[in-house]
Amino acid sequence: MKAASLAFEFNWKLKLEMSVALALAAAYSLRHPKKAWPRVKRAFTLWWRVNGSQDWTVTQEKHSQRMDVCRKCPVFYPRFKTCGSPMKKGAEDLGCHCYLPVKASLVAARCWGDEQLPGEFEYGWRANDVE
Repeated sequence: MKAASLAFEFNWKLKLEMSVALALAAAYSLRHPKKAWPRVKRAFTLWWRVNGSQDWTVTQEKHSQRMDVCRKCPVFYPRFKTCGSPMKKGAEDLGCHCYLPVKASLVAARCWGDEQLPGEFEYGWRANDVE
């Protein structure tokens, strides 16, 4: 019973964090619609896919592995723990700007580098066998 309770609490916290992150992304997209809206749309699509699934989070081990890969990536923005940042001058278009502690826990999530630079991105989850 306690393990189920912890899993529910973990999922609830992740859903809350993801909702806040999506709200911030939506607010940013209103200010910079051409650059941000495609990213916000992908985030909302992922969110709806996740909410319709029972098994939507990865194991803690896989989450840790994904986060380790993200932390080593040059696109990682440690201040906000995001994949890139629209606030980083000269690198606004790099990364998906997702909040990685949440994204790395989602089964349906994919690494931005793996999707945008297939076969040439050595930092991605696929390149490091943690997809």
